[in-house]
Amino acid sequence: MKRLFAIGACILMIFGAFLAMVTNNSYFEEKSIEKSLDEEHLHIHDDKGIAITLQDSELKCYIYEDGCFRMDKKLPNGQTMNLLYPGFTEHATSFWTWKIDNQYYKCNAGQLLSHRTKAPTAWGNPATNVSIEYAWGDLKINLTFTLLPKTMRWSIKATSTNSHTFGARYEYDTCVGELGGGADGAPIFVPTIGPVYVEKTFVAPQFDYVSGLLPNTQNPNNPELVAVCWLGPSLGATRPDKLTIAAWPNCYNTVWDYAINPSASITMDSAVMVYYNPVQVTATSPLEIVGFFGAAIPPAADYHGVEILDADCPFNANNTVPIKIIQPGGTASFNLTVWNVGNKQDTFLLSYDYCPPGWSVHLSTNSVSLTAGQTTKVKLNVTAPVEGVGPGDYANVSLVAVCQGTPTANDKMLTLTMLDLTYGITIKCVDENKIKYANCGEPVSFRMRVSNLGNVYDNATISVVNPAPPNWGNITITPSHVFLGPAGTGIDYKYVYVNTTAPLVAGANEQLQISVKAVSEGNPIKPAMETVTVVVNPEYGLTLAVEDPVQYANPGETRQYHLQIFNKGNTVDTIKLNITTSMYNFPNWSYAFENGDYSCELEVQSNQVKNTVLTLQTAPDWPPTVNIFEIRAQSINNISKVATAQITMCINQTHILQITELSNSGSVNPGDSFTAEFIVKNKGNGPEKLDVSAVSIPKGWTPEFRNSDDLVLGEDTFSIPYIASMEQQTYKFTVHVNSSARAGTYQCMINFTNELGLEIYSFAISVEVGQIFDMNLTGIIDRQRNSPGRVANFTVRLWNRGNGEDKADMSFASIPSEWIASYVAVSTEKDSTFLEGTPIDFDSPTSKPIDMTTVNKVTKYVPLQGVNLSIQHSAISVKLSPGQAVYITVTVKTPSKASAGLYNFMIVARSGGSKQQTLSLSVTLSDLQIQSIKYSNRMPSHNEILTITVTVYNFGEVDANFVEVKLYIDGVQKGVSDYIQLIPANKTAVAVLVWSAQQGNHKIKIEVDPEGVVPDLDRANNVKTESISVKSTKSSIPGLEVFGIIAAIACAAFLIHREKKNRC
Repeated sequence: MKRLFAIGACILMIFGAFLAMVTNNSYFEEKSIEKSLDEEHLHIHDDKGIAITLQDSELKCYIYEDGCFRMDKKLPNGQTMNLLYPGFTEHATSFWTWKIDNQYYKCNAGQLLSHRTKAPTAWGNPATNVSIEYAWGDLKINLTFTLLPKTMRWSIKATSTNSHTFGARYEYDTCVGELGGGADGAPIFVPTIGPVYVEKTFVAPQFDYVSGLLPNTQNPNNPELVAVCWLGPSLGATRPDKLTIAAWPNCYNTVWDYAINPSASITMDSAVMVYYNPVQVTATSPLEIVGFFGAAIPPAADYHGVEILDADCPFNANNTVPIKIIQPGGTASFNLTVWNVGNKQDTFLLSYDYCPPGWSVHLSTNSVSLTAGQTTKVKLNVTAPVEGVGPGDYANVSLVAVCQGTPTANDKMLTLTMLDLTYGITIKCVDENKIKYANCGEPVSFRMRVSNLGNVYDNATISVVNPAPPNWGNITITPSHVFLGPAGTGIDYKYVYVNTTAPLVAGANEQLQISVKAVSEGNPIKPAMETVTVVVNPEYGLTLAVEDPVQYANPGETRQYHLQIFNKGNTVDTIKLNITTSMYNFPNWSYAFENGDYSCELEVQSNQVKNTVLTLQTAPDWPPTVNIFEIRAQSINNISKVATAQITMCINQTHILQITELSNSGSVNPGDSFTAEFIVKNKGNGPEKLDVSAVSIPKGWTPEFRNSDDLVLGEDTFSIPYIASMEQQTYKFTVHVNSSARAGTYQCMINFTNELGLEIYSFAISVEVGQIFDMNLTGIIDRQRNSPGRVANFTVRLWNRGNGEDKADMSFASIPSEWIASYVAVSTEKDSTFLEGTPIDFDSPTSKPIDMTTVNKVTKYVPLQGVNLSIQHSAISVKLSPGQAVYITVTVKTPSKASAGLYNFMIVARSGGSKQQTLSLSVTLSDLQIQSIKYSNRMPSHNEILTITVTVYNFGEVDANFVEVKLYIDGVQKGVSDYIQLIPANKTAVAVLVWSAQQGNHKIKIEVDPEGVVPDLDRANNVKTESISVKSTKSSIPGLEVFGIIAAIACAAFLIHREKKNRC
């Protein structure tokens, strides 16, 4: 039985130890029981309490917050036995096991029918019952606890309508404290005893109190049920003097008597009962077992003894080592009970046996004095070092109690204080956001707090788990090592900074996750982690460039500018282009982008260039200026991103002169002047400064420039200092012809040069110098003597004294009949011979003229080829340059029968208007020739009355009278003929003709003596034809032409009259 008591006590001692552990507040607060019990043995049980599992014994204990506890134990058949105790006492543990029909059941394995509880208010008050009823089919079991003064009664009652084999086992260990106990209320301890068979129903009147069991010496496995009855002073005034211990019929009929001393002092109360009895329970034979807690043990002989118990765990029947777990620097307080187990009062000396280095131990007292059976509490405090020594450090300190009177009576209680060294590191980002956004190339920093959650000093190493990609900056941590104090000391945290730099080139929303690890030096197995993220912001940036920003154009021209938009951001962007310069200041200008609009939007990829074209149309009348326009490129996604560029349009100055030549041609005689009037208009877009010069002026001519007010500006050059755009100015150019000017058409060039030295315009003035016909014929050898039938040579000099090249038609006149006269040579030398020279082809008198203008200086004469002196060659033509003179040799062959005498004959030279020179001794005929024709307007307009003055020269030696002069226009006679009354010999006279000019180009023919009325030596020179151009005009006045003709006739009559008067 002692062995059974020991086993039960061990079980309850283990539970007591665990109960003490889990009631420690630190376990509930920190939930860190795993520091002493691994997770396999301990777990949190829902939200009510803590469950402790002892795997080796398959026992689970549940401690609830309301003071109740439950125990579960696995049975051999796999089922679980459960005991629910509602907590009548502070430290009580009960085990109930039912055996029903040879099967084990836990107390609440059946259907729980009722559960009534009423907590006690104080010991000694009326009874308080707790009743639990279970049912297994028709078998009902009622377990009732009744709280009585100083004791507690329990009963088991089993009833059934059928027959069942039923047994119950109850194990109860208690250190009752206030419940029961001796006079001083000291707790007691009674070892547990083994099971007992019960064969009949117990009834309350038969057994008042059940105190214990005695062993069955005959059959140790089947002890008998015995009753030890005790009636204490508080339970009644009378009691039996002895207790009969009766053996039941199947227990060998053994009876013991035990005497009770009525005056004995009762100092201990306790009862530990175990029942186990398979019995038949039927409807007519119920089973009821009744027991009481509280009994007396009779005193024996005097003895000394001391025991040390764990006051915090009174169930520690086997004196299991009490264990406490503390933090570094903490103190474990062990409440130990010193119990005088002797029967005499005694004094006990208290001490401890060992204190580890760095630890400290303190006893609440060094000695106690106790009466027999008396207990007292002693506090043993064990304090751990602040920093600890290492994980799992502990102090095993024993409290030693020695009886002062009998040192051999002693006891020793070992305590175990385990040091709970906790290591824990956390790292947290303390910035407002763990995700930070950065621009490309921008540094980013995260502030992190590294904290020590442990209870000792610790070193932490901080590092980056994942390296940065190549395009990101290095990730640095400052500092990377920190020393931390224990948690709660104020020096248990440090700040570190995680730094990196966003790439210079990165896509929008590109991310870098940085995982930072903090490792405890004390416990590197479980590092702390924190992850932060850097996100690259979408960056918008752009540049605008113009490939050809400065261009030049003439007014009204178009130019194109090639634009380059570069997206230097990290995301695709839409760029809007427009011109910000106000076009209000540029009327008649226009522009357009490639889309044909005043603005355009272009989508440009990141780090790419987009090209587009801007077309700018200038105004047609814009002055020469430098015009600047600003082009604006703006991001649509981020309107703050703007780029601008300037384009320049330089309007060229257009040098456009309009020269209106009012008169650019005319006819003058040598020594006369010709004036051309012209209007200069600047049709360019800017002012002009012009230099005007006359070039190609014939030698000996004198030019002169004048303005519209006839103010002389210069001879061959002058300057126009300023002529504004679209302004016009009138100027005159006069050229004075040299009196020796040869006949012909001359051109004078007028050049206009701007201030840049560019000749921008020129025009020609055509001056026709009228030819003066003056051919002189002089006899050099004009008298000869000759015999009949012989040849006489005569020499005459033909000299062109006119101002132009002239042709003289040479002819003979008054040659006697039968005389033969011929021209045989033309020479540039006076004394010519026929020995050298260039022959001249001469076929007939009408042959082409002898061109002496091309005769080389070496040529001295030109003999007439093929001249037969026997044939008369009566006519030749000789062309001479102005001032040139030639010598003409004439041969005259007299007839063989010629009579002697003086013969006169003439050589006549006629040129186009020159005077006739007669080398004869007599002239018998007039010779009329048109010398000149002058017009009142060389360039008449339509319907303009044109007056034509005709000068007629009489080369003859006799006067010509009443000479008619007619006008033909395009072969048709026009107007009224004029009649010259008298043209004296070798004199001139004037005829005036009038014509109403008609638009167009016309041939004008003037004919003198058309009817041949006047005897004339040569009528060929009586006709002259010229061309004239008549300009158009918008209107004319009807009848004006007739009036003009009449006026012209009157004017002509006046002139003729004056001429006659002058001659008279």
